[in-house]
Amino acid sequence: MASLSAVDARVLIATYDLLPDKATGTPHKLVQGVLRDLLEPLSLREGNWAGELADALLQLPNDDGLLTKLQTGAKAWQGAAWLRPFALNANSRSGAVRPISAHADEVNGLAITPDGGVLISASADRTLKVWSINNGNKPRTLQGHFWAVTAVAVTPDGRYAVSASWDNNIKVWRVSSGEETWTLKGHKHMVHALDITPDGKLVVSASLDRTIKVWNLETYEEIRSFGAYTPSANTVAITPDGRYAITDNHKTLNMWDIKSGEKMQAFKGHAHLISSVIVTPDGKFAVSGSYDETVKVWDIESGQSIHTLRGHKDRVNAVAVTPDSQRIISISEDRTLKVWDMATGELQATFRAGDALRTCTVAPDGLTIITGDQSGRIHFLQLELPTG
Repeated sequence: MASLSAVDARVLIATYDLLPDKATGTPHKLVQGVLRDLLEPLSLREGNWAGELADALLQLPNDDGLLTKLQTGAKAWQGAAWLRPFALNANSRSGAVRPISAHADEVNGLAITPDGGVLISASADRTLKVWSINNGNKPRTLQGHFWAVTAVAVTPDGRYAVSASWDNNIKVWRVSSGEETWTLKGHKHMVHALDITPDGKLVVSASLDRTIKVWNLETYEEIRSFGAYTPSANTVAITPDGRYAITDNHKTLNMWDIKSGEKMQAFKGHAHLISSVIVTPDGKFAVSGSYDETVKVWDIESGQSIHTLRGHKDRVNAVAVTPDSQRIISISEDRTLKVWDMATGELQATFRAGDALRTCTVAPDGLTIITGDQSGRIHFLQLELPTG
């Protein structure tokens, strides 16, 4: 058999993706079988080449039964949203590209400055990196943690990044220079997660020491600690009004009053450990991902689950929400990133990576989606919405 070029492989991948999972016709089964045999040893299932294939299919003469079905699928695809990989360079957003090999170990956290121009990645390789999204210049590496960096957040003014680590510490960095300005010490065990209040004055952190701590970013002092009698939290999200923090407690989410430390609400419904939570920018809903392979949308006021999103085939590692609160992004150990409609819970688009995905974030434009995988790579995606 002749060797396949990268372009040939992309066309095969796209063709395979366009075919239904449970096709009934003999031609479909034959094509699926051939493509599966070709793709398995190639390990080239990254990316979304369906757009190129759809255009090509619609140009072919319609003289074959299988081709008719493929063309029908292509037309349907053109009316749907999809995720297009792009290069970390404003001039290279056309064509298919490879993810960036960013870190020597898995990417655990991603944060974008409010102007959308700078990305900060946090990794188990003990470093953070600062990337310019617009020009693709070589990133600046931030070193100071002596164990895995687990999370990163950016202040609302975009001037500082705050990172959490398994070294029990939280560090504050100046984004423009990469300078470490302070280390917040007080946790007795690994720090798993953190978030920053909308006014940029407070940081809330969650640790394996079973506490949730509140820190003053102006004085660098610990001002409050609560939740000492709950299991350790792996994730934390602050409501847009800055009043409440939502953390996980095994299969349950708890909402805490940041000022008093009082537990205000509990969200129950997941069947396994909760891995991540985020609050929608409009403050109405919380979105959580779980080891039970689902994403849940919760009404914050009532504490009730209003949607359960099913589609992942392994644990959900992280969730994000677009700035307009209209779409949910979820990433999973099953190597996929999915985009869901917030109002209906319907799946809108899927991207398949070559490795398990660990974290994700959405740029202020609501269309640029960035995800990091367990091999230390960062994937840059553009959400393309149907026209007309």
